[in-house]
Amino acid sequence: MKFRFLIAVALVFVTNGIACAGISDWIYGQSWEFMVSVGGIKVDEPIRKSDGTAYLPVRCDVSGLTTITNKPTMINSALVVTGIDKKIEDKQILISVNTGLASKNSTCACSGIELGNISSGDYQVYYYGSDREKHLLGNVTVPAK
Repeated sequence: MKFRFLIAVALVFVTNGIACAGISDWIYGQSWEFMVSVGGIKVDEPIRKSDGTAYLPVRCDVSGLTTITNKPTMINSALVVTGIDKKIEDKQILISVNTGLASKNSTCACSGIELGNISSGDYQVYYYGSDREKHLLGNVTVPAK
């Protein structure tokens, strides 16, 4: 009887830990560890669109089938990119990648993110996912309007 109780308690703790990790990834985007394991993430130079807003190209593929900055160590057959979140603080752009289960018209690859009417100049771009640490992706220059 004691043994069954201990197993039940252990399952609750393990399940709770998995659920919390999933919730954190859902709220804050995938962790840096996850992004590295699926091949990495890279940003290219921003462009200024004809309407005056800026766009930051972002390259990643959560399937784990494409090498972006490093060779993938994990493959995902059912995950797709559901969005990229951004936060702009002074001259820093913080981004995170959100994922979900595959559905019709979904893709495993990132394309980029709208930066809006951001000021021109030099910015540092960081990945800022569920681990809540900044991981430098690179320095970019947002062109003038």
